[in-house]
Amino acid sequence: MQLSSGSQGGMNIALSLFGLSGISWQRLWAYAASLSFTAALILTSFSPQPTAELSYLAAAASWFIHFFLSIGIVLGTAMLCVRLGLGRTPSLTAGILCLPVLLSPVSLLLDQWFSGTFSAPPGGIMQNLFDEFTSVGLSAVVCSAFFTIAASKLAAAVREHRKLLAAFPATEPMLRSALPNVPHNLGNDLIRIEAQGHYVNVVTADGKVLIKQPFAESVAALEEFTGLQCHRSHWLNLKHAKVIKRVGSAYACEMSNGDNVPVSRRKYSELRHKI
Repeated sequence: MQLSSGSQGGMNIALSLFGLSGISWQRLWAYAASLSFTAALILTSFSPQPTAELSYLAAAASWFIHFFLSIGIVLGTAMLCVRLGLGRTPSLTAGILCLPVLLSPVSLLLDQWFSGTFSAPPGGIMQNLFDEFTSVGLSAVVCSAFFTIAASKLAAAVREHRKLLAAFPATEPMLRSALPNVPHNLGNDLIRIEAQGHYVNVVTADGKVLIKQPFAESVAALEEFTGLQCHRSHWLNLKHAKVIKRVGSAYACEMSNGDNVPVSRRKYSELRHKI
């Protein structure tokens, strides 16, 4: 389904009212269908009075359509209010309050269709619409308000969880899996490495060692570590980088162990951005 940029933008703004954003129409309706299907099965299992005389499948289908349309009405009304310039609270309130008004005629038609009675109801159409409105009004408002608040709170909790995960870098692999020649007593907390001829000086929080291995090969082996080659002869672990400072006409990065690692002018901006 292709949408105009205005419609997509309005939907994204409306979804942000529920704590969601950046979701496509296809995924939105897939979520709505899944939620409606689950809610319909649960409610049907309690044999509620409005669908007590229907078969299980017919009752489940009836409730599925009710739930799915309810989601569409609330979301559509909220999106319209957003496009009209209303704020968060008025848009949500309008969506919730409009639900019973717009759902009542559809609910009445569904009841007649599933029961197989399409004759003119006693008391007239308007009276039956009013009766349907009074029967579904309060429950529709309460349920939509509950699900709206729950969706917003759940989305907020997910965002906070993602922030916490982002605040902690992924666990680095074992140092010896990348540099097998590093002794066990140097641990796994790598700070930096430095090229020294055909050797590499490996510095960890527990000490340092000189191993015979090409520097370029060592840097490639450390690909899964959160580091950066900041100079043609130096690589540093970003989690140990404290501050970049100017040393004469050059730059150096102060590490957590007090070492100063040279930083080339070409890598200065990238390193400053990452720390």
